[in-house]
Amino acid sequence: MEERRGVAEERGGGVEERRSEKTRELVRLFKSRAREAGAVVVEPGKLDGALAYALDLVLAREAAGVFAEAKEGGDPSSLVFLDLKPEDEPERRREMFASKGIRVAEEGLRKCAGGIDLAFTGCALGIAESGSVLIETRTEDLRLATMLADLHAVRLPKSLLARDLSALPPRLRRELFHSGSFVSLVTGPSRTADVERVLTLGVHGPLELHVLLTEE
Repeated sequence: MEERRGVAEERGGGVEERRSEKTRELVRLFKSRAREAGAVVVEPGKLDGALAYALDLVLAREAAGVFAEAKEGGDPSSLVFLDLKPEDEPERRREMFASKGIRVAEEGLRKCAGGIDLAFTGCALGIAESGSVLIETRTEDLRLATMLADLHAVRLPKSLLARDLSALPPRLRRELFHSGSFVSLVTGPSRTADVERVLTLGVHGPLELHVLLTEE
């Protein structure tokens, strides 16, 4: 009995190690491809680390005067949108930003579409082969935040990494059945060369895309 248990545990450990190695391989590939596309990729640990990273982004740009121009309504303080689930303790997380004088928008982003400094969101999937993230939105505010914020910080749990686009069809079929659902496959920051073939960032979306690879 003890011998069989030992064999089972050894096999289980081998499966776990192979799974971990596969995840590490996908992380390496995703980081390489996403950075090639102009995204910033970091590994901040868990949710607390991801939010602390996003907060530091805003504070660093405030210190540099990047967000110094007055927003709509005359309020010069930075404005962020946080896409948090009930289990994320949203009130406590919002206080992290509010305590630094940063406004946190929860709804009504149409009224401040020209002044969203950072959007912190989750994603449904990460595609390692292209360094892309799949963003599924079912609310107007989340859709506006991901398109109009200057900076977009996307939390991507490593467990949601897939190797290639073959992982997309099942998710797309499910999402497209929902009325009002928007699906975007995002690779790097917004960029275009429509005008005189000069590459310009941030015209059709965020100036910067930060992908936060988390452990959960």
